[in-house]
Amino acid sequence: LSLPLVKKFPQAQISGMDISPNYVKLYRDITKRDAFIGAVDAIPPEVGTFDFIIVVTVLMYLPENKLINSISGLFAHLNPNGKIILIEPDESGIIFQTGCGLTKLLKKNSRINTGGKCFSAGEINSVVNQAGGLVIREERIPATTFFFLLIYLVSKTLPRNWTNVFFHGLTLMDGLLRNKKLPTLWSFYLIEKK
Repeated sequence: LSLPLVKKFPQAQISGMDISPNYVKLYRDITKRDAFIGAVDAIPPEVGTFDFIIVVTVLMYLPENKLINSISGLFAHLNPNGKIILIEPDESGIIFQTGCGLTKLLKKNSRINTGGKCFSAGEINSVVNQAGGLVIREERIPATTFFFLLIYLVSKTLPRNWTNVFFHGLTLMDGLLRNKKLPTLWSFYLIEKK
């Protein structure tokens, strides 16, 4: 996500953080921006504060007892009126991600256990609220979710120029349905401190 942001906002101060030294190095090499090794549940104060903090599929790996403190810690690194953009897997989309179990037939060992957790919207809202924040916007990708198996098949069988048309249509449908409470693979949250 950082590379498109760097290209769109070249004057913006953008920093990266990851628990993996390899990813920090990769981030620095690709974006030519600063990055540091760290964990969301223990961000050092010297990192500073930001207008936006983007957290992508990170909370899913934390023990439940660290979620509230981790969100509180993120709030401590926000500038006044700053926002957190949170993207986490949503439990409502799991059946679609597995193609109702059909992906096991198409690809041996198709499900890799990463140790992560899928959340419900209620769980994220509760954790954010207990940490002293408020979810001010939530969006979903229901079209992509419903057609996940078809996306897999199309991407594996059709030429790239044909798939672009298909994916463009899905993007338009997701845009129309993003605020509906439909099943989704990932939920996107915009969060502010109370």
